[in-house]
Amino acid sequence: MRRFHKRKDICQAIEKRGCILQWLPPYSPDLNPLEKKWAQAKAIRRKKHCSVDELFQQQTLYDKIN
Repeated sequence: MRRFHKRKDICQAIEKRGCILQWLPPYSPDLNPLEKKWAQAKAIRRKKHCSVDELFQQQTLYDKIN
């Protein structure tokens, strides 16, 4: 089953109005810099054996001191 916005009749109606359809690529975490930062945070969390909340609380306190 196709999604409604990729149906042929819908695409034709959009193009008939003078619009050009451009499809986004599938989501790729490799292309998202935020995913890399989360991976770093998770690695630090595992190393320190703490929760995500504790990790960010530690960082917030560190930022306030410096």
